[in-house]
Amino acid sequence: MMRTIRNIMDQQNFLTNQHRQNPQKASLIKSAIKKATGRGNEKNTDLIENKDQAALITVLMLSALLILIQVETEVCANIFDDVKIQARVFKEIISTPFKSVMERCNSIIEQFDGAFGGILPLSKFLLRHAKQLQSLAENVRETQTFQKFQQNVYTRSSQLLSEFIDRLTNDNSRYVPEDGTVHHITSNTVNFLKMLARERATILQILDANSSTNRMQAQTNFSKLFAQILAALGVNLRNKSTTYTDEPLSALFMLNNLNHIRTCLFQDSHIESIISEQNDQISSFYEAEISSYTKKYLKSWQKVAAGFNLSELADEKRAIKMCYANFNKEFETILEAQKHYCIAEISLAVEIRNRIKGIVLRPFTEFTTKHSEDIYSSIDRQLKYDVESIEMMIDRLFDSST
Repeated sequence: MMRTIRNIMDQQNFLTNQHRQNPQKASLIKSAIKKATGRGNEKNTDLIENKDQAALITVLMLSALLILIQVETEVCANIFDDVKIQARVFKEIISTPFKSVMERCNSIIEQFDGAFGGILPLSKFLLRHAKQLQSLAENVRETQTFQKFQQNVYTRSSQLLSEFIDRLTNDNSRYVPEDGTVHHITSNTVNFLKMLARERATILQILDANSSTNRMQAQTNFSKLFAQILAALGVNLRNKSTTYTDEPLSALFMLNNLNHIRTCLFQDSHIESIISEQNDQISSFYEAEISSYTKKYLKSWQKVAAGFNLSELADEKRAIKMCYANFNKEFETILEAQKHYCIAEISLAVEIRNRIKGIVLRPFTEFTTKHSEDIYSSIDRQLKYDVESIEMMIDRLFDSST
């Protein structure tokens, strides 16, 4: 039994030392895999994944321990008829392996610096097998050793939740996507919140184990955790948006990210109910923020239609020519400036294009209709676009295939 346990421990040492000795090779291999699977923009996940392996090895050791103990129980029962002899022999057999595994697992967790998702399988395993492990610990008089390990797992799990919020809050990275699309930190955080929602029962038990308060308080802390993560993400995104020197692109970046949060979280009734436990106005807040950033972005298009004004020049023919010339210039300038802009969600892209058409086409149509009789040959040369061609150009916006 002990030989099998030692083999697992040796394998854990081998994996740890291998990564320490040749981290660059491991990093290059994982980087190539990520690029091949379209995850090339994820940051430092290879490092986190290697750190998480320690917790998974711990689950493997505990699983092996329980399986081997079950085997030894059956062997003792087949060899000895006397129950007292069975119990004494069984205790002698499992005492050293149980203590060795608990001490080794505890040492791993005390040094664990991976992610919450890495330690979560271990927390779930302990919660599922707590009574069995507690009974075995009492049998071999290692109750204190087991309880220390158990509490360390729950404490470290709780700490990792807090550290996730701290990293979001204190992230000074200025990287932003050039096209203003959804930042990987947003998609990662949304996925993290989805995981928390799926594992609510487990996390409530973890929070309960680390709190002197009752179960109801643990539930409150759980919904508060969601609110804190969303608040930290909001601050993080606003800080990153200031990296853009182009104000419309900055607004589009916020619009993309807030819309992604709204779409992924607030259209899931289960997650929305968790978030609303802390603030039942949170959905309305996101709607208002999205509306605000939409207006900030669309403001960049106001200048395109602002030139249809004949009052500044007495020569109406010349004024008409200037209006068309100004429109052509502003329209082409903004198309060039925004040709690489991206809106991640198709339905939102359609909505924004329609809003742009409303801004541009209404004054354009009114002006061309009003002065259609004034289109002399010299003016006609200034009229590069009609309604159909303008619509076609606007429809090409936010299209990554163009």
